[in-house]
Amino acid sequence: MTKFSAFGVEIQASVKEELDRAAEVAPSGGEFERQQTARRAARVGSVVMGARLLLVNDIPAEMRTPISIFRSLGIAVDVETSTGKALSRLGAKGYDVVISDMRRGSDHSAGTTLLREMRNRNHLQPVIFTVGRYEPERGVPAYAFGITNRIDEMIHLVFDALERTRG
Repeated sequence: MTKFSAFGVEIQASVKEELDRAAEVAPSGGEFERQQTARRAARVGSVVMGARLLLVNDIPAEMRTPISIFRSLGIAVDVETSTGKALSRLGAKGYDVVISDMRRGSDHSAGTTLLREMRNRNHLQPVIFTVGRYEPERGVPAYAFGITNRIDEMIHLVFDALERTRG
């Protein structure tokens, strides 16, 4: 086994283990979906390593598993809890992708406000929304890269965005 493939097996096992733990308390896909996500994580390493991700969530602890997985893959993750702070950080640093919860506190449109302000300021990074309850009939907000309530899907959306912008 080559050094790279040994590393890939290690990454795959680590990601799968974290997703399995997360599945006990949050939507993370079934066994097959979690396994596929872990396999993909091992394959996309060279594309995602060194990427920068901004996570905007008023309760960052909810994102503990994805943050851990992204960091284990060499993705730098910065966290902000408000739209204003996120916009300031976007102006100061270059990010490859943004993940935002759709609702922060009592503001049900915080995510779309962030996306609109990003576009107004010419921050054109892919934006992925997380929601507590996914309603497919509502669709994906205009200009958003994707929306999900599942950890495995969020990870795939980040991989998709990075493969398009960095691959």
